[in-house]
Amino acid sequence: MLEGQGASADLFFSVPITKIINLATLELRFASPAIRPRESTLDLWVNGTYVAGIPLEPGIDLRAEVALPTDLLTTTNVVTVQLEGSCADCALNRTPWVTVNATTTLSISGSRLPLANDLSLLPIPFFDPAGQRSWMLPFVFSDRPSSRVLEAGSIVASWFGVFSDLRGVKFPVTVGQIPRQRRGGCAQRLRFRAAVIHSVARRPLVLVRDNPRDPYGKLLIVAGDSFDELLTAARGLVTRERFPAHAAFIAPRDVNVERRRKYDAPRWLSTDRPAPIGMYTSAERLTVKGAGSVNIYFRLPPDLFLAARQSVPCSSSSATPVWKRAQARPCTSD
Repeated sequence: MLEGQGASADLFFSVPITKIINLATLELRFASPAIRPRESTLDLWVNGTYVAGIPLEPGIDLRAEVALPTDLLTTTNVVTVQLEGSCADCALNRTPWVTVNATTTLSISGSRLPLANDLSLLPIPFFDPAGQRSWMLPFVFSDRPSSRVLEAGSIVASWFGVFSDLRGVKFPVTVGQIPRQRRGGCAQRLRFRAAVIHSVARRPLVLVRDNPRDPYGKLLIVAGDSFDELLTAARGLVTRERFPAHAAFIAPRDVNVERRRKYDAPRWLSTDRPAPIGMYTSAERLTVKGAGSVNIYFRLPPDLFLAARQSVPCSSSSATPVWKRAQARPCTSD
């Protein structure tokens, strides 16, 4: 809901790094029951650039189709709808000027680009950090996995789970069969991939290869000729902060992993000190112009017991601009 001159709302969306967009269309669905003809407009901005102004008419099921300039689009984008003008009847009836319907749609089309076999791109292309939806990463084992092989697969899955953050993720498992979609894999001996890799030395390996069943797909291969080597390869993948540029493979050795501490899971909110719950979002998503709300999500340890409490202490801080003589001064309240 938008109320008042200058009120705005942001619509966030992402574009895969592997796609070139040649057409983007926003079909805006909204209601403005109390606005008089030519009294107000709804301005559209894409990533801070003005795109179009929609003259508002009275109605409860209104639609407007706007072509978005594709040269303004990046991997992470925001479309801002902003009210301009006035509404004489809105204050009298205590109704919002404009209500944007959740059925508003964005259609994009383009062409896909193949990526090089480059470990420095990780977690791309197996996971796109700009995406907001749940996703899936199939795991492929060359043979029926033992508990040690599953341990290595769990290490890799947990690593991708941290990247996924609030997005849901599933890890379907197959044995000896490469999926057609663009995803990754974990194998002990790479028997079914030997022809692509050419030769495998007796050492831990992490490498990226083309998926023979998907022209735009990749395989992330974690390999070793023994259980210990396989665990070394998995740990070498998840503990490395960065990979060499344009490297198609690495051969980890002597990977030292620090002993985990109690409640040190990276996505759990700290329980021994105040923690910023805004760490799961961005500054622009915490900003509201006009009427609106902000949802903040966070995780707590599953075994946390709050004794006789029905809630936890929360200290909020906000900044509200106070207008005086066309000048803005920040007014902060805690």
